[in-house]
Amino acid sequence: MKINKVTLVNFMGIKGRFEAEMPHIAALVGPNGMGKTTILNGIRYALTGAEPAGDIINKEADACRVSFSMTDPVDGAEIEFTRIKDREKPSKFQINGKAVTKKKMDEKIQDIIGIPLDKVNILSSSNVVASMEPKDFASFILSYIPEKLGVTDVLSFIPAATPGVEEIIRANIPEDGVDMDAIKDLEVVARDTRKQLKADIDARKVLLSHKPLENPYAREESEIREALNEYAGRKAAYDIYTARLDAYKKSLENAERHEKALADIKAQVDAITATRPDPVVADTIRRNMDSRRETVQNTMIAIDSASRALSSLEVSLANLNNPVCPLSEKIVCHEDKSGIREEIQESIDATKGGIEALNAELTKAKESLAEVEKQKAAYDAEGEQYKKKVALMCEYTSLYKASPDVLEKPEEVEMPSEADASTLEAKLKIIEGFHEGEQLKAQIEDLMVEYKDYDTLVKALSDKGCVRTGVVSKYLSVFEDLCNDRSRSVRPEIDFKFVSDNGVVVLMNNGKGAYLPYESLSGGEKAYMIFILMDMLNSLSGSNILFLDELSVVDSKCFDALLDIIMAYESGYDHILVAAVDHADTVESIKAHSIPAFKKPGEEDPDEGEIFVPDVA
Repeated sequence: MKINKVTLVNFMGIKGRFEAEMPHIAALVGPNGMGKTTILNGIRYALTGAEPAGDIINKEADACRVSFSMTDPVDGAEIEFTRIKDREKPSKFQINGKAVTKKKMDEKIQDIIGIPLDKVNILSSSNVVASMEPKDFASFILSYIPEKLGVTDVLSFIPAATPGVEEIIRANIPEDGVDMDAIKDLEVVARDTRKQLKADIDARKVLLSHKPLENPYAREESEIREALNEYAGRKAAYDIYTARLDAYKKSLENAERHEKALADIKAQVDAITATRPDPVVADTIRRNMDSRRETVQNTMIAIDSASRALSSLEVSLANLNNPVCPLSEKIVCHEDKSGIREEIQESIDATKGGIEALNAELTKAKESLAEVEKQKAAYDAEGEQYKKKVALMCEYTSLYKASPDVLEKPEEVEMPSEADASTLEAKLKIIEGFHEGEQLKAQIEDLMVEYKDYDTLVKALSDKGCVRTGVVSKYLSVFEDLCNDRSRSVRPEIDFKFVSDNGVVVLMNNGKGAYLPYESLSGGEKAYMIFILMDMLNSLSGSNILFLDELSVVDSKCFDALLDIIMAYESGYDHILVAAVDHADTVESIKAHSIPAFKKPGEEDPDEGEIFVPDVA
């Protein structure tokens, strides 16, 4: 896990900007309050996003920013990751200056380093490792067991495994086995299933509480069922009877409606007296109408002609009475016109008489035509009535042929007693309730067997269960060997023991014959144990970073020995940072091991005796 550069702006005790290239190995040495822990916390926060306790924004600022850069192993490009926290605004996250979500940034970091960030947070902090509870430490190291567990392995850790437990395990463990994370997932599945089974059992118990505990009608159960079957048969027969009776009544109603319809049609036919029209009469009427129309038309023509002649005579008489010639007003006629005037007047009178006679003839002709038209209308009306009569007779014939059948009246069936049936059904309900209760009891018993299997499995897979304890016991020697192999090469008098006790407790033999827990060790011994443990965790995870903080409690001899083992294995780490107070013997030991100071870019190497961390506060 190679980090190129780290930048901290207004982070915790840092006011302003602190930027440094990330060294392979360096010492953070200086008085308390100089910012050693702040720098380590800043690097850890930039890398994992895990905030240290307290306010991470400098008290004189409104926001802080942490950045670090790494080289992308895919294309060799340098990538800068930035986390920004503001007092008033939501936190921001950037990759190469472009805003992204926290999830996307964390996923990108994990892709590059290949280690989950929650584990990096542990691996990059000696304080976190030192403060881990046995249960948490067990969960952490067991995530690195060297091989997956098969069905046989898991079953070997459960002495009380029933065939049901074995079946559950075989159904949930894949052929390639499971690791501790999968064991945890299996525990969650088993716990959820157990919860559901408990709910199913409780639900059935509630149902069972409403069922009769005894069957008072056990001896007469068959008779009750037989009587109810007989009732059901009689009820079915009665239902069929009522259905047939309804059909019979409907057939009678249909027949009555049919007869009434026939009678109505017959009455309409009888009411029509019209007979079949005679074509000869129709032809005679037609010829009479044509003749009378012709007479009327000819008379009107004669009247029109006589009227024009009368008009001409009247004009001639008027002109005759005028002495001026019609051709010119200058010509005046002095001839006697009385004879001609009398002749014209006689013609006029005769013409008027003729017109009066013609008008009289026209009146008679029209009256005669109207009489014939009346005969024609009566003839047509008679014909329409006859057509209607024929249509009604056809309708009558069709309806008569479609006369509905009247069903046979069914034989009467007596309705069975509902009161007797209700009594029988009440008894049967008690009987069936009792049997349902027996079924519920059987279901509860089956579910209880399954529940106990899952309960056994949940307890076996829990943090304190026999599976986790068994795995711990089986693999603790592996982790012991890793620690002891590392320790013996530098301090052969010290060895470690891993004990399963509500998790994993690490004991250290300090060379005096007693194995002591971390809390009982001296400051130097604690620092040594933490280094060995962190070295083991680094070898398991491949994180290759070692941050050792608060080494002020280590005496000079232990500190010297600790630096010996660090330098012996420093080539196996990408980054090693050692933080300590600037005691004279601490400074001398760091110099003696040629560990450089942590410095800003471009900063000159510290002078003799000045290997302190830059003052970032």
